[in-house]
Parts: sequence; structure tokens; C-alpha cells
Amino acid sequence: MPVIFFLLGLVFGSFFNAVIFRLPRKEYSINKPRRSICPKCKHVLSWKDNIPLISYLLLKGKCRYCGAKIPLRYPIVEGLTALLFTVNSLFFPLQQAIALCVIVSGLIISSFIDLEHYLIPDTGIVLVGIGAALYSFFSHQF
Repeated sequence: MPVIFFLLGLVFGSFFNAVIFRLPRKEYSINKPRRSICPKCKHVLSWKDNIPLISYLLLKGKCRYCGAKIPLRYPIVEGLTALLFTVNSLFFPLQQAIALCVIVSGLIISSFIDLEHYLIPDTGIVLVGIGAALYSFFSHQF
């Protein structure tokens, strides 16, 4: 089970990077553009440029198309999400681990947006609230 949580953490971490980049910027939305782009040259990234952690390492932290430096935040968010999802799966029963992963998701999104923009988005707070309610329900502590 920890391997599944690790892989899911990598995938969700990659998505969280898109959310962290797009949410505070009014010119982007969560689903527009549909595919990831280089913020510098605006080139649409291929699937092989979007493999969590691996692509960053293979590309040496630079865009394949324009050579612009990819912020270190990308592998940090992906790795941190994978690590925390895995830890949750190791120490908690499945339902509680899932609820804690929802809380972790909200905290990661909120923290990294706050670090860059000094803004805590409602989306992150809502995720933490939903995760806390789920955890309480699954723990029978309501």
C-alpha cells in the first residue's frame, strides 16, 4: 500500500504544482490551459516532460524548449507530497490515511502559495476542513 500512496503522491504533487502556479494568477484557471506549459516560452509540454521528479532530473531543472530554469519548488512539492502520503499510509488505517492526505493536500497548496504570494487561498482551507471532517468521521470522533 505505501508504494501506491507514494505514486499517488507524486501524481497529486505534480497537479498541486499546477494549482500553486495557476490559482493566484488571474490570467490562468485550473483547467486552462489544459496541458502544462513552460511559464517562460509558453510551449506546451509533452507527457515525457511531465513525469513527476524524473523529468526535472532528466532535464536538469531546465525547459527542454527554451532552456529556462524550472523553479526548485516543482520537485520539492512533488517529493514532499509523495513522502507525506506514504507516511500517512504507513501509520494510519486506510480511511484515516486518505483523510489525512486531503488535509496534507490543502496545507501544501496553501503553504506554497503563501510562500510566493503572501496569500492563503480558500481552496486550501476548504480542503483542510473536508479532510478534518472525513478524519473525524472515519475515527468515529464526532
